[in-house]
Amino acid sequence: MKNVNHFFEHKKILTLILVSAFLWSSIRIFYTDQTLISYDGISTLFNFLWSVFYLDVTPEFLVICLKAVVQTILYAFGGLSLAIIIAIPIGILSSGTCIYNKYVNNTVVTTLRFVLACTRSIHELIWALLLVSIIGLSPMVAVLALTIPYVGILGRIFAEQLRDVPQQPIRLLLSNGASYTKAVMYGRIPLAMPNIISYIFYRLECGIRSAAIMSFIGIQGIGYQIHLSLLDLRFGQVWTGLICLTILVVVVDAWSSIVRKALTS
Repeated sequence: MKNVNHFFEHKKILTLILVSAFLWSSIRIFYTDQTLISYDGISTLFNFLWSVFYLDVTPEFLVICLKAVVQTILYAFGGLSLAIIIAIPIGILSSGTCIYNKYVNNTVVTTLRFVLACTRSIHELIWALLLVSIIGLSPMVAVLALTIPYVGILGRIFAEQLRDVPQQPIRLLLSNGASYTKAVMYGRIPLAMPNIISYIFYRLECGIRSAAIMSFIGIQGIGYQIHLSLLDLRFGQVWTGLICLTILVVVVDAWSSIVRKALTS
């Protein structure tokens, strides 16, 4: 009982500290240097929101948006495809399910998980900035900037999905004479495949959004067009670009739902 009371006392102190920090930061934001109190900013926000009723749907701008959407899709597909190719073998090895020798398996798993953690710990925009300084401003920068962190993310997911499959079918294959490698190829991978494919489609949606923000380093795409329109205060064009990006993500989500249903039915 004493330990329980001690726990709740510490919990109350921690809650008080967090609430105090929140209130202090809120006061600093609203009342220091008038960070948010700006009549010009409020007017600009109102104009931006009102511009949703004045979309730029001229044929010339729609063609520009269409080309930008295609570029964004190519970046996302290119980066994700390359990441999948690299992440599949790394994910299988780092799952700890395909190497029978315990010591070799532990060494491989530890090393690969460290590599995966390093690649996914850095945001794709940071990778893009680093790659621009190495190879210059090129579409390949967008592809590689998506590939590197997605290898870490997908590799980890592949490993977890392979490790979490039901063990009974695997034991059945092994008891019937299948080798350890064949049990992985014909047991673990097929069982984990629906969840893996579902997550790949989710990553494709994320890849499209990530490819769109490559505009901050000058990579062309739908985000680049939105950025240019925003700089020129052409809010009608900004809304048109945002709607194109939203439609693209919705289409990918609908496509992924169809594929998932086909795999699970």
